[in-house]
Amino acid sequence: SGDKMSRPPSYSNATKNPSAPPLEGGYSPQQAVQQQPYAVQQQVYSAQPASQYDSGNMATPLVQQAYAAFAGVNFNRKRQDEVFAYMYYAAIGAFIILGAIGVHRSDYHFAQKLSNCQAGNAKDLPSYCPTEVTPSNELSMIGATSDNSQPVGAIIKRAILAYFIVITTVGLIGIGWLNLIAHHAKFMVYATLCTVLAANIAMAIVGFAYGSVGLIIAGLITSLLYILILACMKRRIERTAATMEEAMRCMQETGGIVSVSAALTFVKIIVSGIGLFFAVSAYCNGTIVCVADDNQPYYPPDQQLCNYQWQVSGFGKFIIGFSSFIVIWTEFLLMEMQLFVASGASAMWYFHSHDGSCPAQNRASAALGWALGSNFGSLAAGSLILAIIEMLRQAAEDSRRRRGGNGGAGALVAACLLGCIQCIADFITRYAVIAMSLSGSSFVQSAKEAFEMFKRHGWSIYVIDRFAGFVLRFGAFIMSALVGVISGIVIHSLSWNSSTARWTWTWVVALVAFLLALFVFSFFAQLVLNMVDAIFYFYCIDRDRNQTSPQGTTLVVIFDQYPGQAVKADRLQRV
Repeated sequence: SGDKMSRPPSYSNATKNPSAPPLEGGYSPQQAVQQQPYAVQQQVYSAQPASQYDSGNMATPLVQQAYAAFAGVNFNRKRQDEVFAYMYYAAIGAFIILGAIGVHRSDYHFAQKLSNCQAGNAKDLPSYCPTEVTPSNELSMIGATSDNSQPVGAIIKRAILAYFIVITTVGLIGIGWLNLIAHHAKFMVYATLCTVLAANIAMAIVGFAYGSVGLIIAGLITSLLYILILACMKRRIERTAATMEEAMRCMQETGGIVSVSAALTFVKIIVSGIGLFFAVSAYCNGTIVCVADDNQPYYPPDQQLCNYQWQVSGFGKFIIGFSSFIVIWTEFLLMEMQLFVASGASAMWYFHSHDGSCPAQNRASAALGWALGSNFGSLAAGSLILAIIEMLRQAAEDSRRRRGGNGGAGALVAACLLGCIQCIADFITRYAVIAMSLSGSSFVQSAKEAFEMFKRHGWSIYVIDRFAGFVLRFGAFIMSALVGVISGIVIHSLSWNSSTARWTWTWVVALVAFLLALFVFSFFAQLVLNMVDAIFYFYCIDRDRNQTSPQGTTLVVIFDQYPGQAVKADRLQRV
């Protein structure tokens, strides 16, 4: 469906006189008819015998029929999946109420009381120390706690200096990395793949030096695989680079995407912090229990008769589980909102940048309004599915770790299956959110639209997503490691009173710099990946409807879907 130009210079003659001579640019009347919406084609086909037309492309009109009324982004939206929105509101309310109750009932001094019980003797025990032994098979979520940590003194001037060094290094390297992606994405893609190839070759060399056959075989096999990727997927690598450059151009021309995504990330951090506080408070809901020590069945008269431990109450365990689920659900919801905002703003840039439907500075705010309003229920539905799968997978992993080799095979299989299901659900949900940002449909309808798109362009979509994701995430990791190394070297070069202090500060600052840079760079990598997936999805829509949108011409030229003359005519028409 993408082998011809979107519209010949003149197409009205074809609908009136199918026997007219070929149009300018070499398009015959029947080719011109096939470029038109499905309704126009039906009018022509119903007036003339079908044998007069080329039937080799007759599957395309069925696809075009779905896009016959396509007008870009749907700006008039109705609320969808409201029941899931109300479910999320109720869950958040219960999360706050139960967390507050857990905080009120918490005993934050249980560690000190536990230490007093363990340090006491049988003749002089505090009243809160039990003497009745609790069987070990009735215990769950218990653990002896002692607080022997000493306060660590900090050198304020050194800490402030280290902070500025880290922030400056992150900023400079981050700006350089984003500029490389924006202007030299092809170089970045090949540099990433070649870096991994070099690492695999180095692994084989190390294996040869140390006589490790396993390292040699693994290094050679992975090196050959990457050479095949570089040789056989050159075209797809170039497409990935072109889409990344278009995503960066969209980010530069559309204001507010970075700030909105950063605000959603900040909310995610706050919710995670509140959930952690509620979970810790819930852990403090419990009692001190007396556990028999099997290694010492006999106790002298002046010593305690048991080993004291802390057991979390059933209410506390429920709050911990419920808080974990709400935090996971909220994190998935905020991630989908970030994708929704990025793809919604990208859709307005891609389809409506020349018609004034939505100014550049209002695109991100408009998409955020839809995410918080008409499509909030649909986003809550998609994130709920992912949260349930994640909780089941974590439960299977926890069961596998507890059982170990004793009946852990079933839990291992369940964890693997749930991991595969999670990957598939995450991939489908991701593109359902992109389709939702464009049409404003419900979650189920958006998932159907995304699935239909997969059937036509699934392999291309998957390759673009994986290549771009690998390049961006690997680049974020390498840049973060570079920030850590530079920060550590700068701190190490300062004057210190002792060698121990020098190396301690070097490692601490390098680790903190690496983690901070990884967080910042991963944020930008995910934002660019969201826009890459969205823009390529919109390009696939252009292919299906045989149209070229205002911002799709560059991808058309680079992807070489049209003949050279058609590309030139299309570019001249845009100018």
